[in-house]
Amino acid sequence: MAERMAEMMKDGRVAPAPAPALAADAPHTASLPASPDVQAQATRPAVKAPQKRKPQPRQRHIPQRTCIACKQERPKRELIRVVRTPDGHVVLDPTGKQSGRGAYLCAKRSCWEPALRKGRLEHEFGVTLTPEDRAALDAYVDSLPAEAPTPAARPKRAPKAKAE
Repeated sequence: MAERMAEMMKDGRVAPAPAPALAADAPHTASLPASPDVQAQATRPAVKAPQKRKPQPRQRHIPQRTCIACKQERPKRELIRVVRTPDGHVVLDPTGKQSGRGAYLCAKRSCWEPALRKGRLEHEFGVTLTPEDRAALDAYVDSLPAEAPTPAARPKRAPKAKAE
C-alpha cells in the first residue's frame, strides 16, 4: 500500500500532507510566558526523592481529671471516682464506668478527709449524704494508708570559715 501511495504522489494525483505547524509559527502560544512550575523545573537540579521515615509510635491519649479536694490535675487512672447514682445514692466507682454524676479524688487521706468533713462531695453532687452512704465512704477512708509526714526542709549549712 505504501508503494502505491508513493506512485500516486510521483504522478501528482495525491498532494503531500502539510507539515505540522511549529510553536514559533503560532502567535497565540509564543506570547504566553512559561508557568512558574515549568521555569522552576528547568532551573532546578535533579533532586532525589525524600527517603521515607519510619513511622513513629503513636502517643496514646491519657485522659486527665481534677481532684475536687486538692485541685490537682492527674491521669484518670490515678484518681478514685465517686458517683451520685440516678437514684440519689453516693457510692464508690472502682471501674469508672458506672452511670451517674461523677467526681474524682486522689487516693490519699489528705484529700478524702476534708472532702467528707467540709462537704465537698455534697457540694459537687448537690445532695446531702445519707448516713449509709457516709458510713461506706468513711470505711473506705479508713482503709487508705496513713500518709508519711513530709520531711521538713533542712536548713542550709553555713559556709566553712577559711583557716588562715
